[in-house]
Amino acid sequence: MKIKFLNQKIIFLSILMFFSCSIEDESNEYKTSAEQNVQLEKQSRKDKTEFSPFSIASITGCGYGFKVDMTLFALSSSQQFNYQVVLGNSVVNQSTVSQGMNTDWVLSPCTQYEFRFWGWPWAGPLTGHPPTQILTATTDGCGNIFIC
Repeated sequence: MKIKFLNQKIIFLSILMFFSCSIEDESNEYKTSAEQNVQLEKQSRKDKTEFSPFSIASITGCGYGFKVDMTLFALSSSQQFNYQVVLGNSVVNQSTVSQGMNTDWVLSPCTQYEFRFWGWPWAGPLTGHPPTQILTATTDGCGNIFIC
Protein backbone atom coordinates (compact mmCIF):
# COMPACT_ATOMS: atom_id res chain seq x y z
CA MET A 1 0.00 0.00 0.00
CA LYS A 2 2.80 2.32 0.94
CA ILE A 3 4.57 1.70 -2.37
CA LYS A 4 1.38 2.26 -4.33
CA PHE A 5 0.83 5.57 -2.53
CA LEU A 6 4.48 6.54 -3.17
CA ASN A 7 4.14 5.69 -6.88
CA GLN A 8 0.98 7.77 -7.14
CA LYS A 9 2.76 10.69 -5.47
CA ILE A 10 5.70 10.43 -7.85
CA ILE A 11 3.38 10.25 -10.86
CA PHE A 12 1.37 13.21 -9.58
CA LEU A 13 4.50 15.31 -8.97
CA SER A 14 5.87 14.35 -12.38
CA ILE A 15 2.66 15.43 -14.09
CA LEU A 16 2.60 18.64 -12.06
CA MET A 17 6.22 19.41 -12.98
CA PHE A 18 5.53 18.64 -16.64
CA PHE A 19 2.64 21.11 -16.80
CA SER A 20 4.42 23.79 -14.78
CA CYS A 21 7.47 23.57 -17.09
CA SER A 22 5.25 23.69 -20.14
CA ILE A 23 3.42 26.77 -18.89
CA GLU A 24 6.68 28.49 -17.96
CA ASP A 25 8.21 27.70 -21.36
CA GLU A 26 5.15 29.08 -23.16
CA SER A 27 5.28 32.30 -21.17
CA ASN A 28 9.01 32.69 -21.96
CA GLU A 29 8.27 32.09 -25.62
CA TYR A 30 5.56 34.72 -25.47
CA LYS A 31 7.88 37.25 -23.84
CA THR A 32 10.60 36.50 -26.35
CA SER A 33 8.15 36.89 -29.22
CA ALA A 34 6.80 40.14 -27.77
CA GLU A 35 10.33 41.48 -27.27
CA GLN A 36 11.20 40.54 -30.83
CA ASN A 37 8.11 42.36 -32.12
CA VAL A 38 9.11 45.50 -30.20
CA GLN A 39 12.65 45.27 -31.59
CA LEU A 40 11.33 44.81 -35.13
CA GLU A 41 8.97 47.77 -34.69
CA LYS A 42 11.82 49.99 -33.43
CA GLN A 43 14.02 48.86 -36.31
CA SER A 44 11.31 49.54 -38.91
CA ARG A 45 10.79 53.05 -37.50
CA LYS A 46 14.54 53.66 -37.65
CA ASP A 47 14.69 52.41 -41.23
CA LYS A 48 11.83 54.71 -42.23
CA THR A 49 13.54 57.78 -40.82
CA GLU A 50 16.88 56.82 -42.28
CA PHE A 51 15.71 56.00 -45.76
CA SER A 52 12.62 58.17 -46.27
CA PRO A 53 13.86 61.55 -47.45
CA PHE A 54 12.26 64.89 -46.69
CA SER A 55 12.56 65.86 -50.34
CA ILE A 56 12.79 64.28 -53.78
CA ALA A 57 14.32 66.24 -56.65
CA SER A 58 13.84 66.39 -60.39
CA ILE A 59 16.18 68.38 -62.64
CA THR A 60 16.11 69.99 -66.07
CA GLY A 61 18.89 71.69 -67.98
CA CYS A 62 18.87 75.45 -67.52
CA GLY A 63 21.65 77.65 -68.87
CA TYR A 64 25.00 76.37 -67.64
CA GLY A 65 23.42 74.40 -64.78
CA PHE A 66 20.27 72.58 -63.73
CA LYS A 67 16.94 73.86 -62.45
CA VAL A 68 15.93 71.81 -59.41
CA ASP A 69 12.26 71.12 -58.70
CA MET A 70 11.47 69.32 -55.47
CA THR A 71 8.65 67.40 -53.93
CA LEU A 72 8.85 68.49 -50.30
CA PHE A 73 7.45 66.45 -47.41
CA ALA A 74 6.52 68.63 -44.39
CA LEU A 75 9.24 71.25 -44.99
CA SER A 76 9.13 74.80 -46.22
CA SER A 77 10.08 75.52 -49.82
CA SER A 78 13.08 77.55 -48.66
CA GLN A 79 14.74 74.51 -47.02
CA GLN A 80 18.27 74.00 -48.38
CA PHE A 81 19.50 70.55 -49.50
CA ASN A 82 22.98 69.44 -50.53
CA TYR A 83 23.86 68.36 -54.04
CA GLN A 84 26.87 67.46 -56.15
CA VAL A 85 27.28 67.56 -59.91
CA VAL A 86 29.73 64.94 -61.15
CA LEU A 87 31.36 64.43 -64.56
CA GLY A 88 33.20 61.11 -64.81
CA ASN A 89 34.89 60.75 -61.42
CA SER A 90 35.27 64.48 -60.74
CA VAL A 91 32.98 66.67 -58.68
CA VAL A 92 32.33 69.70 -60.88
CA ASN A 93 29.95 71.58 -58.58
CA GLN A 94 28.82 71.15 -54.98
CA SER A 95 26.49 73.39 -52.98
CA THR A 96 22.91 73.61 -51.69
CA VAL A 97 19.61 74.32 -53.43
CA SER A 98 16.00 74.85 -52.46
CA GLN A 99 12.76 74.49 -54.42
CA GLY A 100 12.94 76.09 -57.88
CA MET A 101 16.58 77.20 -57.61
CA ASN A 102 19.31 76.63 -60.17
CA THR A 103 22.61 74.98 -59.48
CA ASP A 104 25.67 77.17 -60.00
CA TRP A 105 26.15 78.06 -63.67
CA VAL A 106 29.55 76.43 -64.07
CA LEU A 107 28.65 73.49 -66.30
CA SER A 108 29.42 72.99 -69.99
CA PRO A 109 26.53 73.18 -72.47
CA CYS A 110 25.06 70.02 -73.94
CA THR A 111 26.94 67.73 -71.56
CA GLN A 112 25.62 64.78 -69.58
CA TYR A 113 26.24 65.02 -65.82
CA GLU A 114 25.40 62.96 -62.78
CA PHE A 115 23.41 64.90 -60.16
CA ARG A 116 23.67 63.58 -56.58
CA PHE A 117 21.01 64.84 -54.21
CA TRP A 118 20.66 64.49 -50.43
CA GLY A 119 16.99 64.79 -49.43
CA TRP A 120 17.65 65.38 -45.72
CA PRO A 121 18.63 68.79 -44.33
CA TRP A 122 21.36 67.28 -42.13
CA ALA A 123 22.94 65.01 -44.75
CA GLY A 124 25.42 65.73 -47.49
CA PRO A 125 28.63 64.58 -49.10
CA LEU A 126 30.69 65.48 -46.01
CA THR A 127 28.45 63.62 -43.53
CA GLY A 128 29.06 60.13 -44.88
CA HIS A 129 25.41 59.60 -45.80
CA PRO A 130 24.83 58.22 -49.29
CA PRO A 131 22.82 60.42 -51.65
CA THR A 132 19.05 60.01 -51.66
CA GLN A 133 18.98 60.20 -55.44
CA ILE A 134 21.44 59.97 -58.29
CA LEU A 135 20.02 61.45 -61.48
CA THR A 136 21.60 61.71 -64.91
CA ALA A 137 20.73 64.69 -67.11
CA THR A 138 22.09 66.79 -69.95
CA THR A 139 22.54 70.52 -69.68
CA ASP A 140 20.91 72.65 -72.31
CA GLY A 141 22.79 74.74 -74.87
CA CYS A 142 22.90 72.06 -77.55
CA GLY A 143 23.35 73.86 -80.89
CA ASN A 144 23.88 77.09 -78.86
CA ILE A 145 20.18 77.14 -77.94
CA PHE A 146 19.62 77.85 -74.25
CA ILE A 147 16.13 77.27 -72.91
CA CYS A 148 16.43 79.38 -69.79
